[in-house]
Amino acid sequence: EVKLLMDLFRGLDLNGDGLLTTDEFSTGVKSLGVDSELLQEMMRCLDADHSGVIDYTEFLAAGLGNRVNNEVDALWAAFKAFDVQDSDGNVTQAEIAQVLYEAGAGQTWSREKCDELAKEVVEQFDRDGNGSLDFDEWLLMMKRHEDPEPEECHRRVSL
Repeated sequence: EVKLLMDLFRGLDLNGDGLLTTDEFSTGVKSLGVDSELLQEMMRCLDADHSGVIDYTEFLAAGLGNRVNNEVDALWAAFKAFDVQDSDGNVTQAEIAQVLYEAGAGQTWSREKCDELAKEVVEQFDRDGNGSLDFDEWLLMMKRHEDPEPEECHRRVSL
């Protein structure tokens, strides 16, 4: 499922910079008959950090989060897939970057880009400030509890 989402993201990311602008996202979803109002709402909901663009981690969190929103076993399996270096129950920036790079993102992005995306994830969701994500923080990321309007966004936006 991650590979499918990665391929979809790459297809939408026309300039290959690892960010989806409104124009790139619009170009990709126009064939689905999405009107401009819904397009703007989708962008707002997917852009969790309100940067004006959708990065890969926001796209992945939305895609996986909506599908497995209440399935803790699936979320635990995804968490463990990222806890690759020492299986200590924490996912570090280095582990996220490694999984992204080895899962195929390295075919499109440099190691540095994967490191940058991993850093953004940890900075955004590391609530206790220890430099890694524990399972509770992972759940928050995947379920997007930090989203200012999660219910509205989850009802209207599904990848």
